[in-house]
Amino acid sequence: MMNEMLLSIRDLEISIRNGDQITYPVNRVNLDIPPHSVVGLVGESGCGKSMTAMSIMGLLASNISVSGGEMIFEGEDITKFTPEQMRKMTGKSISMIFQEPMTALNPVVRVGKQIEEVLILHTNLNNAERKKRVLEILNAVSVPDAEARYRAYPFQLSGGLRQRICIAMAMICNPKLLIADEPTTALDVTIEAQILQLMRDLKEHFDTSILMITHNLGIVSELCDDVNVMYLGEIVEHAETDALFEHPLHPYTNGLIQSVPTMQKKVQELENIPGMVPDLQHVPAGCRFCDRCPYAGDRCRAEHPDLYEPIPGHTVRCFRYEKGLKGAE
Repeated sequence: MMNEMLLSIRDLEISIRNGDQITYPVNRVNLDIPPHSVVGLVGESGCGKSMTAMSIMGLLASNISVSGGEMIFEGEDITKFTPEQMRKMTGKSISMIFQEPMTALNPVVRVGKQIEEVLILHTNLNNAERKKRVLEILNAVSVPDAEARYRAYPFQLSGGLRQRICIAMAMICNPKLLIADEPTTALDVTIEAQILQLMRDLKEHFDTSILMITHNLGIVSELCDDVNVMYLGEIVEHAETDALFEHPLHPYTNGLIQSVPTMQKKVQELENIPGMVPDLQHVPAGCRFCDRCPYAGDRCRAEHPDLYEPIPGHTVRCFRYEKGLKGAE
């Protein structure tokens, strides 16, 4: 099964060292991305989604490291890559769209030159060929008047155009895997819809797999083939998208779905998940969600649950499903 995956992450552990103290924002995470697919990674802020993405890209800070597990990309464990090997891979085989385009782009360098930097690193194209390629990708991501945008600075563009520039930069070398970290944050709903349609088109046109990192379940339902729900550094549920929305199993997943407004259900007040994601210095001893879970019992507070598979292809980290679906009744 692992050989069929474009990227297969097994027991990934990430540690942060702060003086003599070590915390683990990502704890034994398993995640698979098949070829030609869109996989969602969803959860609240502080659950470890972006940290997981940064580890794939080799962009962790100096005091943060991959301390366990493996990440097999096209048959090779990239956790063992040297910095030079990572530089050759990132931007070419694996690319990333970062959360905020204005901070991802250099404000004092023209847009065209920033995109060309990727081609300088990963191709042997000359100046004229690079410019032609940049204009082609700008047109592919529906940037109007590509020649003018090529010469523009980021601050001269709208938020939606800056995001398209970041997507163009990530796609210019036709990567096999695109990591999109909250790609529609701070965009209005109209521009968000355009960006999501653009990503669908790019997946089909370039045959690229996408890891979509978001807290927006609306995006997940529209774009993803399957979903991984992450809480406090762990995957607590995984299923195909339709199955997850039709029959969410984990109390956290259910809480996320119930907190989303819908046209079908009229309510005076939206449901919410009580409490907040605890900081890494106060991780519960048992189930990491026990302090916020309406079903938590003594065992939940004392023991850490495994991943169970009450439905084929649908896994959940909750003792209620240890004996199958009937155990949760």
